[in-house]
Amino acid sequence: MRIHRPAITGSISATNLIVSGTITAEGVQVPHGTAVSSSFAQKSAVSSSFAQKSAVSSSFALKSAISGSFGNQSVGTADSPTFAGVTTTGTLTAQTVTAQQFHTTIVSSSILYQSGSTKFGDSSDDIHQFTGSLHLVNSGSVSGSSVSTGSFGHVMKGGVNWDSAVSTSAASEGFTASPAITAIASTAANQLLTDDGDGTATSEANLTFDGTHLTLGGTSGSIILPAGGGINFAAQIGDAGGMTKELLDDYEEGTWTAVLSDGTNPMTMSSDTGYYTKVGNLVTVTGLFETTSIGSTSGGIRITGLPFTIANGYANFSGGGAAYGGGLAITAGHTVGYYGAMNDTSVRLLIWDDAAGVSSMTAAEWSNNGYIAINFSYRAA
Repeated sequence: MRIHRPAITGSISATNLIVSGTITAEGVQVPHGTAVSSSFAQKSAVSSSFAQKSAVSSSFALKSAISGSFGNQSVGTADSPTFAGVTTTGTLTAQTVTAQQFHTTIVSSSILYQSGSTKFGDSSDDIHQFTGSLHLVNSGSVSGSSVSTGSFGHVMKGGVNWDSAVSTSAASEGFTASPAITAIASTAANQLLTDDGDGTATSEANLTFDGTHLTLGGTSGSIILPAGGGINFAAQIGDAGGMTKELLDDYEEGTWTAVLSDGTNPMTMSSDTGYYTKVGNLVTVTGLFETTSIGSTSGGIRITGLPFTIANGYANFSGGGAAYGGGLAITAGHTVGYYGAMNDTSVRLLIWDDAAGVSSMTAAEWSNNGYIAINFSYRAA
């Protein structure tokens, strides 16, 4: 049937309709469930789009307008239509949509996937960037590699919460960085968690915290403090009025080498090693020091070689009396004492030989095989 430019306000029903020109219609309807087995490209010369009046669905009935060209594909058959571009102002409903790009020009618009699955890319080197946020509601899965520069939240792998599977390393689980760990399986309560850098969390049996006490167990080990740090006792009450510091910032112990001399000329020593212990700025020294020759020493004598310089100022004076000694040339009844010289590393030897006080011990009061034991504490500079 050939009709030359008629205006039809009703409906046209035909088993085969051949058109050599253009059909312009307010609506094109195909009864629901009717199979359209022929292609528009093969049976009609449709050179333009269906121009905002045609509707595309399983049937052509009562759907939103889609502008663009239908190309050379049939609609409503087993074939899949291909469009160079599709713009919709309403709702596009389809079982499968394959597209190179999705663009939503309205800020509040969104793409809603009601059921089924969504696939981004077809190869492992595809990169998909999201300017905003990617929200996985209920559940979601990620295969291949995923990189997050923000917070990745709760992570599962193989149906198991990765953050509780601490016995498996991040590398073997396919993660390139460890997520936050919120739980740990341990053999006893209050054990602390450590990380040795291999991505495996370790429960430390010898390091526990019960909310009040931190306990370091085992038969060895220590707490290492940074330089300038220490144990702060500021929370303690009952401070003295002259308190200036509550930080215990040093502990040290070792040996020191003593030399008897007049400040210039040393004696020959046969026993010269002493011990010291330093707690904070308080140094305690001990030792028994003996000579085999006084050499060319003369005048007042001293023991040099203290491990730390004595602090300056009269408030830092300290000393003591010799509890043991021998081989000396002093008057019977006189005693030997000593004090630490301020801003120095020597111990000055004294003799209590005067009713008014003490005098310096001289080389003449020491013999070649003389010896003396000392034990005193001083404040280090």
